[in-house]
Amino acid sequence: IASVPVITCLLMCLVTVTTPFWHMFYVLKQQTNKSERSKVLIRQSLMRLCTQLNVPLFFLVIPCLIYFIQFEIRCFPFRVPLLAMFIVPLHPIIHNLVLLFIMP
Repeated sequence: IASVPVITCLLMCLVTVTTPFWHMFYVLKQQTNKSERSKVLIRQSLMRLCTQLNVPLFFLVIPCLIYFIQFEIRCFPFRVPLLAMFIVPLHPIIHNLVLLFIMP
């Protein structure tokens, strides 16, 4: 019961981070007054920003979410949350590599 607020907070973090991007891509698709070249450049910029925000999400929030769900309801094998916590230290390395690859 103690980790239910933590799980809720982590899920809200997932929703909060991803929802604005869904909206921005939708609005960009609906706009008709911009040139195709502008749309392509804005879309590329949004993809880069989305990638920069999703790397910490995947390497910090999701392993913590797996850990706390396992702690609360014991739905994964014992070693799954343990392995998920070993992913967290990879965050700085992966984030820097992703930044190198997505920037022109």
